[in-house]
Amino acid sequence: MSKSDALRAAVAKLEGLGYPDHADGEDLEAWLMDLLQTDGYIAGIAGTVLNGGHHHGRLDELTSLSRRLAKISADTLHDQEVVAASREYLKALGEVVAALNAYTGRHG
Repeated sequence: MSKSDALRAAVAKLEGLGYPDHADGEDLEAWLMDLLQTDGYIAGIAGTVLNGGHHHGRLDELTSLSRRLAKISADTLHDQEVVAASREYLKALGEVVAALNAYTGRHG
C-alpha cells in the first residue's frame, strides 16, 4: 500500500466512525468541542496533502486531548458511552496523524 493509500484509508476509517455524540456533562462537552477543533485542523491538513499541497502545522494535540479525556468523570451511562466512542475516535485520529507523518516524512 502506498503512503497516499494509507492516508486515504486512515481518513476513511475515521470518517466511518462518525463523531462522538453530545455529552451530558459540561467537562466532557467542552472536551468534545476541543476535539472538534483538532479534528477539523487535522482533516484540513489531510485534505490539503492528499490534493498535492504541503503542511507546516503541528500535529501534537492528541496527547493533550487523551490526557484530558482520562481525567474527565463520566457520571451517566450516556457519558460513559461518549467517552468510549471518543477514545475510539482519538485512536483513529491518531492513525490519520501517523499516516500524515509517514506521507510527509515527518516524525512524531
